[in-house]
This record gives sequence, structure tokens and C-alpha cells, in this order.
Amino acid sequence: MQPQNQSSLVLYAPLDEVKTGNTVSETAWGNNGVLNGISWQPYVVPVYAAHDYPTTYAYNTLNQVIQQYTPDADTSHFWYDRIGRLAVSQNAEQYKGSSLPAHRYSYTLYDAIGRTVEVGEKSGAAAITSIDPKNDAALQGWLSTGQNAQVTRTLYDGVNTALVSDTAITYHQNNLRKRVVSSFYRDAAATPATTFTYDNATHYSYDINGNVDHLWQDIGALKPIQGAKALKQITYDYDLVSGKVNQVNYQPGKADQFLYRYDYDADNRVTDAYTSRDGLLWQQDVHYRYYLHGPLAREEIGEHKVQGIDYAYTLQGWLKGMNSTHLEAGNEIGKDGLPGTPYSTVGRDAIGFSLGYYQGDYQPIGSSTTAFNRLSYTPPAPASSGAAPDTSGTGLYNGNISYTTLALPGFNQGIPVGYSYGYDRLNRLRYMRYHLFDSSATGWSNSNAVNDYKEIVRYDANGNILNYQRNGTTQNSRALAMDQLSYFYQPGNNRLTYIGDAVNKDNYKEDLDNQPLNNYQYDQIGNLTQDLSGGVTAIQWTVYGKIRSVSRGTAYGISYGYDPGGNRVSKTITSSTPSTTFYIRDAQGNVLALYEYKAGVLTWKEQHLYGSKRLGIWQPNRPVGDSLLTQSRQDTVFTGDKQYELSNHLGNVLATVSDKKIALPLNDSTTAYYTAAMLSQTDYYPFGMIMPGRGSQYDAGTSSGETGGTGSSGTGDCADGSLPDNLQVNQRGADDPAAYKARNSVGFTERFVADGSSFVVTIDPDASECVPVVPGEGSGGVGGAPEYHGGYRYGFNGQENNSEIEGDGSIVSFEYRFHDARVGRFFSVDLLSANFPFNSPYAFAQDRVIDGVELEGAEVVLVNEKQNKQIYNAGVHNTDKTAIHIYAHGTPSNMGFQSIGRDWSSDPADFLAALQLSDVYKIANKTDKIVVILHSCRTGRSYYDEKGNYIPSYAEQMSKVFPNLTLIAPDERDVFNDNGEMGPRGLVSNDVNKRGDPLDGNHETGDKRGHWNVFENGKWIGQYSSAYNASSRPSWWDNTFNYSAVNIQILGTVKTNSVNIRSSTGFGNNIIGKLQKGDLVNLTGNTSGKWSEVISSSGTSGWVSTDKIELKIKIIVHDEKKK
Repeated sequence: MQPQNQSSLVLYAPLDEVKTGNTVSETAWGNNGVLNGISWQPYVVPVYAAHDYPTTYAYNTLNQVIQQYTPDADTSHFWYDRIGRLAVSQNAEQYKGSSLPAHRYSYTLYDAIGRTVEVGEKSGAAAITSIDPKNDAALQGWLSTGQNAQVTRTLYDGVNTALVSDTAITYHQNNLRKRVVSSFYRDAAATPATTFTYDNATHYSYDINGNVDHLWQDIGALKPIQGAKALKQITYDYDLVSGKVNQVNYQPGKADQFLYRYDYDADNRVTDAYTSRDGLLWQQDVHYRYYLHGPLAREEIGEHKVQGIDYAYTLQGWLKGMNSTHLEAGNEIGKDGLPGTPYSTVGRDAIGFSLGYYQGDYQPIGSSTTAFNRLSYTPPAPASSGAAPDTSGTGLYNGNISYTTLALPGFNQGIPVGYSYGYDRLNRLRYMRYHLFDSSATGWSNSNAVNDYKEIVRYDANGNILNYQRNGTTQNSRALAMDQLSYFYQPGNNRLTYIGDAVNKDNYKEDLDNQPLNNYQYDQIGNLTQDLSGGVTAIQWTVYGKIRSVSRGTAYGISYGYDPGGNRVSKTITSSTPSTTFYIRDAQGNVLALYEYKAGVLTWKEQHLYGSKRLGIWQPNRPVGDSLLTQSRQDTVFTGDKQYELSNHLGNVLATVSDKKIALPLNDSTTAYYTAAMLSQTDYYPFGMIMPGRGSQYDAGTSSGETGGTGSSGTGDCADGSLPDNLQVNQRGADDPAAYKARNSVGFTERFVADGSSFVVTIDPDASECVPVVPGEGSGGVGGAPEYHGGYRYGFNGQENNSEIEGDGSIVSFEYRFHDARVGRFFSVDLLSANFPFNSPYAFAQDRVIDGVELEGAEVVLVNEKQNKQIYNAGVHNTDKTAIHIYAHGTPSNMGFQSIGRDWSSDPADFLAALQLSDVYKIANKTDKIVVILHSCRTGRSYYDEKGNYIPSYAEQMSKVFPNLTLIAPDERDVFNDNGEMGPRGLVSNDVNKRGDPLDGNHETGDKRGHWNVFENGKWIGQYSSAYNASSRPSWWDNTFNYSAVNIQILGTVKTNSVNIRSSTGFGNNIIGKLQKGDLVNLTGNTSGKWSEVISSSGTSGWVSTDKIELKIKIIVHDEKKK
């Protein structure tokens, strides 16, 4: 069969002979005509890219994907209902997997207005190909058969007492119309007709503005333990103008009550975060200070100011460092702990690091501080002709990091160490070198490099690691060589099969060693199922891509439970001493509390602390019954149970400190200064493995007590692996020594005095701490692995350590995937892999591990890209990753959608089409609250028409149609110039029509600030007067201040001496001059012009028909999380 019309034919290809009958795998390029061998008339020799790992798609007539093949996840099929909604899908594991029932499918159910009400996995039904899914009756009949498992159900609009009968929930649920009432998850299979029951659920109530004011976390596994008290309640109090959270109350009125309170400045930035147990006595966890131009300048940690953290930035806005290169009070920015300074009582710095980009990248302004200039790095000179270039430390000008320094008091005697880096042309890490220098050094270079901790990495074209050389350290007479790894992959895909190691396995215990062939096994869609050398015999996965369980033989295993949003809510360890950890989360998915059930006792283990990010953990470590909060006339505050984290630019937790600080005496009556009580210190290799010799905690052991004289050393036993109960002096000669000093003390009293006759001196348990335990050979072992994070839950990239799987710090869990820090790869395929066809779906952070962090295991975020900075802070925890920015022209009633094939429109379908360009929108859970910021003129303005009728703004209308969106839009024109976005600007003249359109030329030149209006569920809920700075400069901007950047080329025939520049709103402005075809016309500044709505950036083309020029307008969708 051949096409009848051969004119303008670009490609003619017969369909592949596959069962679906319509997959085309050939590729046509712009210089290809009809391809040779495929049609009858070749005229260009075909040229194909040498792709070995093709991904192919098949489409229906609506351009919807009906079949997809990827090298790592095999083939998936998709079926749609009568109106084009995805109804059923089947991946290769559901089709081919032999461990579970056959004919398994994922299904989606909708309500009458198109909202998703249920998703899950169906088994036991007939093949979907036996019916036509576009036939409603046939599809509904098929959906009513078989069994449904792993079901997520969403309830809208009102309570359903058949599902939720607990009046402790339903009685308090308000303002539910067009909102999510509850979401449920059930794991077990049941027939569709079976009465629905759930394992875990989240229930919501709202205030009149649509904010969640009550949240209940309903975890089924807690009910047999706590009964009715298993329900965990969280309440919120908001500022009615800004929408910011003023207070969060966890378990109000219960024995495990914990309260959070937040203060903000005039720009709605968090300035203070407090916590309390009773709401009467509050402790400050953090105080923030900001530079005048916006960036964070300083954090003061803890009620007693145990740490002050200062930040410095380069001229480009890139982070230069924290505190200083050296741990010296006189050298760092804030001079914390230096007598005679404003911060003299703040604990001296426990961490300092710097980031280097190129020589001369930072100079302080208005300050003589040498915080980051005292220790300067000299990059290697360019290689001479024919010589090999130096491998690391070359200056970089693209925001990537060339070198760093790090100072921690427990390592290298507190003297900073240096790291230099080398990259390939894709900015993937290739080399890392470790540098040592003495405390008096004022500069360093590659001549200071040593072979300790050295790394060399080589990749294939897809970003898979091929070879990995990783050195250990010669400290304590250890071997230098640790890993010399070779990676072996399955042919035709990115699945790793095994790793070979050329280094003696006895050199280190915590590293990777030689593995057997086929060490790693996978299921049909690329999920890891076995790691034999690591002792992992089986990994089972949910249909949502989450790990269900990990088995290490028959005696040891870990299983995980999830809430309806896919967040982990439980972790159960099956062993000789079984235990279950329960996670309680807030509305954004942040962990608030953790409980551990072990030996029949439920213990409240952790309560997490937040400011603009996670600050640390309070460790109550107390049993929780079903009692209520006991009121008392007394209030007691304990110190020493809080653990604050100190992190670098990647979020790596480098150190943790107590909420106590140590007083260092000048004499018997005067304190010289204070230091932090260190709880842990950890340094990491670039892919996240803990460095041997650079990871420590203060843990169980003995504490040496004698510091001088002839008396014998004293020892003390540690209680709970942290503090000594007492110090016993075995012998003391006469009165010598006069005092004993407890090492690493954390209280306000640093020393104790041995009185003349007593040989036993009791120390307050809160006044001293045990010596650090430094990992030696890595005794390791699953379950019993030493926690070198000081028992702290989080580490690399700020993510949770999962030491129970393969040892301390080896496995790191992100929200979407697990990462093996020793291997440098994820366990499973990236859910956004289609957006990154150039990159292996298992690669970590696209191998950009020095300037990039993983966004919850979904994609890399580069720390120095302005477009990745958070623009909108929807919650006090500043962790909302679901913000979408849309740049387009707008009016109070519509937006321009030309780039997606539509014109000006108020149709919600066009708005949805723009949203669907965003990955944030694609991967968001149905219950997620997504923030959409419209950088579109006046789309947030409501008005009254000539008849007095209220006309809601475009943003208000869209928020009513899309109840899961928070829309932020300007009420005036959103002005851009060469410096970026200026924000909404009001009109100078009041000569406007009812809608706010100007009637004269004096618009958009004033300094009057407009506002950003916030809408949810069709209602205005707040207003912001501060500007939202654009996260990246769009490719066009509204601008009446500078027209000189715009060139319009005349492509038609001009018949008059004047050309009318016409916008799509009908306004015009004349440019006088004779214009000929092909002329380039520079539109100079014209303050009286009314055509600013269609001004675009340099290079935008236009054309003329008779005497009119029209301009193309672009719409850009920008994600917070996309680079």
C-alpha cells in the first residue's frame, strides 16, 4: 500500500510486524527524504544514529502512547476509555512475572467529574484484549471482575461513615466540598464487590480558606498496640493574610504532644522556629538572619546558641562557604565565641567548609574578614604542548565546583583538608584528590595532594560506571588500596550484573569486594531483586515502584508499609529481636515523629525539628501509653536530648551537635568561651560512602579522666551509649592532681575537683561524654552495624540511612528510590527516565555528585542554578517541591497559549495542556497540593463590569476547576527587564476601563507595586506584596523600559510609510519610516506605546501583511525541580 499523494513526502514506512501492528522504529532526520529500502523512491542515503539502546513507542490516533518499549523496563501497554482517559495498563512484570498471578493490570477509576477515585492492581480477570475498553459497559464489566490489590482510594466532597466511622475524625472534618476528604491504602487482594477496608489512611479537614487545619494519620498496624489512641492528629494555625503556618500542633492534648511555632519577617521568610511540649515554655531551635538582597546570611542554632552558622556567596550568587576554612573564632565571618564580639557567648564553630570555582571567585565587600581568603588555592597551570593535563582543580566558570575545603574538630586535629575535582565534558566526576597541609598554611595546590581517599571514575556513553578506583587511608597503618572495581552489564541495557575487584578483600571490611557472576538479579521492569554478595536473597516491590520487603536468608528480613501517597509509614525488622518503626508525617510528607515497637513496648523515639529545613531531632526515648497529657503547675526543661545537624551544600550531614554547649574556663571564676558538644562527625566519598577514618560517633566505651600529675587514670561507664554515669579514680597520690578533666564533656561544667580524701568522684551524668569510637576495620554486619553518624538517622544528601540492609551508610533511601552508596547506583529505574534519554536510568545524579543532589531519587538538582532555587514557600518547612512556573501573556480573563497550538483562551482544557508539560504535574500524587505561579499580566485581577457584575480573575476561575492547585497570579502587569523579573507594577494613570486596561499611554512606567494574589478552590486566600523573582530568565518579557533588544524583520510588502504594530488585544502604535521587505527595524523606547503586551526577546521574528506586523508569542512551563 502506497500513499496516493507523493508531494512533500518526508517519510513513508510500513508498520512493523508486531502484534499491535503500528510501531514505527525507524528514525527520520531533517536531511532525510524517503528512506532507502522502505519506499519506492529513495533520493537521500539514510543516516541513522548509532543508538544501541532504542526506546520505541506506538500511538493511537489521538497521539496517546499505547505501547512503550525501553531497554531496562521492557514493554508496557496502555488502554484508554471512551473519552481518552487512561483506564488500564500492563508492564512487563505484570505480563511476564512468574511469582504472582497472571493477567495482572494496573487500573484507574474516575468519578462523574473526572477525578481519580481509585488506582490499584487487578488480577484474576480476563485479558483486557478480550474487550473494547472504549465501550463503557464492557470496561465497567471487566473492572468488576477479578481481585484488586495495592489499592489507593480517594474520597472527595464529604465524609463516608461506611469507610470512616471514627467520630474523632468525622466530627471535626469541615469545608470538604471539592476537596480531598480522605485517602486510603489497602495492600491485600479482594474482589471489587467486597466491602472496602484499609490498612493506612490520611484524613483532612479544612478552614474556610481551604487550608488544611486538621490532619489525621491513620496507621492500621498501630491500632492493635494503642487502640483508639493510635490515631495521630496534627493541627495547623495560619496567618489569614499571608497563608503562612504560624503553629503546628502534633498530638494536641495527648501524652506525646509536641508543638511547633514560627515567626516571619515582612517578606514572609522564616526568622524564628520554636518548639514546646506544653505550649507554655518554648525553646528556640533556630534564628535566621538574611542579607539585604535576600540570601540567608546566618543561622543561630538552639535555645542556648550552641552554633552560629554564617554563609557567604560569590558575585554570581553561588555559595562560597560556611563559617570559614579554619575553625578559628577570629577568622570566621561571625566570630562566634570570640570575647568582646556580639556573638561571644555563641558556641565556637564545629564545622567550616568552602567551595572553590576558579581563582579569585570571592572577595568580601566592606569587611576585612579572611574567612575564605586565608587559605587560597592555586589551580594547575595549563599543560604544555604534548603534556598530559592535570587531572583535578582546573578553574571552572559554569557553577561547577573545582575544589573544596572541610574542617571538623575530630579529624586531622581540626586542621582543614582539601579536595580537588576533575570532570569530563558532561561535568561528570572523573577524579577526586585529597590534600593535606599544616595549620599555618596560607595556600595550597595540587602539590599538597596525597593518595589517601583518591578516586578515579570512568563511564560509558550512557553514564554507567565502568571502572571505579577508590583509595582508603594509610592512617593507623592501614592499606591504601580499597577498591579497584570493574562493572559488568547485561548486553543491550543498563542493568549491572556483577562487579569485579582487584584489591585484597581483607584490606577493608566496609567496601565492595569481588562478586560472583550474575550477582545482581532484576525483575522484568528493571527492579533489583537480589544482591548475593551483600547477602540480599530477595527484594519484593510494590506496583508503585516501592520496596515491599528485603530478605537476607530466612532468619532476617525487613518489610515496609506505605501510606496512600507512597510515603513510608512503617519498617518492620524480622530477626531474633524483631521491631517495628512507625513514621508519622505532616501534610507535606515530612517526618514529624518516630515510634519503635519492640518487646511489647511502644517507645516515642524521635521528634523531628524544622525551620526552613530540617534542623535535627529531639530524642524523647520514652514509652507511650494511651494516656492524656498531664497538666502540672511545674514545667521542666531537659537539655541534651536534641541533636542538631550541620550539613554542607549537598545536604550531607557532616556533624551533629547537642543542644548543650561546653563552657571552657579562663580561670576558676570566668568562662573564656563556649564550644559545641559534638555527637558525630562524618565525611563521605562523592557517591555517598562513608570514608574510613573520617566517620565517628561518641558512643559506648570508657572515658579517661586524669589529665596530669601522678595519679592513675580514671574510667567511667557509659549509659545508653552516650554519657558516663560516674568516674572512679583508682589511685591518687597526695593531692596530685588537683583536678580531673572529663574528655568531650558536653555540660556547662568542664571539670570536676577531686577532694582531698575521696578516691571516687561522681560526675553529673549530663556533665561528660564518652570518647569517640572511630571505625577501624568496619566490624559492620547487618542489624548490628555501628552507626558512625552518632546514631543519627540521616546522612548523605540529607536522606535516611538504611543500615539494616547492608551495613552502616551503605544504602540510602530517597523518596522514590534506594541508592547503594558503595556502587554509586540506584536499585531501580528512574521514573522520569523518558525525560533523560541520554542518561542511564540507574545513574545517581547524572554522575554530577559534587554540584548536584538527587531530588528524592527522581532527577538531579544543581545547587548553583538559579532556576532551582525555591521561589514559593508553601509551608513552613520549605520542602515543597511541587511548584510550577508558567510564563505567558495574560489578561484578567485569559492567557496566551500559542506555543501549544492554541490562541488566547480561558478554556480549562488549554490550561491543563500547559500543566501537562510539567514533570511536577505528571508525577504528583492525586492528593498533592501543587503550587502554580502565573507570571502572566493581571491574571490575578478580579473586577466589576459595566453592569456591576463581579468577574472573577482567570486564576480564580482555574483554581475552582482544579481544586488540587494553589494558584498565585499578579493583579497588575508582571514586568520584566534586562535584570530579570521586577514583579507586578501598577499604573501611573487611573484612566482605565473596568477591567483595568489602560486607556492612555502612561501605563507600566510607575513604581507603584502590584500584588500577587493567592487562590485555592475558587477563592482568594491571601496576597503578597513582595516580588517573586523569576527562577530563570524567560525567552521573552513584557517590558516598556527597554525596547531596544527587540528586532523585527519585515517579510512582506509594505505599501505605506508607516507600519502599525498590532497586539492581539487590539492596541496599536505607529512607527514612522519607510520599511522595505527584508529590513531589520530596531524598536526603540517609546513610553507612549500601547503594544508592550507582545514585545518579545532579541531575535523574535515577525511578518507583515499589508500594513500590520504580528509577533509570535511563546509560553514556557518551568518546574522548580527541572534544571
